[in-house]
Amino acid sequence: ELSEIMNEKAYVFRNERDLTEGLKKVRELRQKSWKHVDDKANEYNTNFTNVMELDSMFRVAEVILVGAIQRKESRGAHARTDYPDRDDKNFLYHTLAYYDTKEPILKTHPVTITKYKPVERKY
Repeated sequence: ELSEIMNEKAYVFRNERDLTEGLKKVRELRQKSWKHVDDKANEYNTNFTNVMELDSMFRVAEVILVGAIQRKESRGAHARTDYPDRDDKNFLYHTLAYYDTKEPILKTHPVTITKYKPVERKY
């Protein structure tokens, strides 16, 4: 299901409506996944291990979706149909993500341009 959500809502061409729907579905699915931990064993609990691995995938999907919603421009492989142009004035920065206890936190850091200034790509 996670793969389907990401392919439908956060593929190459994106828009805010789909990204927001995708984020909602990923968060719902993440909550549901923990209900399937019915094995209470303290050793060799593969059920718990599987859910932990899946939870990591949900967290990465959340970071992708939150980052894509926040970046209201198109840049590189991030193509927003609702924001088709690159916006260096507002979005020329690196984004770093980490988790607090419940959701991803995004921090930005300026890009240091040393040699080549960014230019518009023409295909």
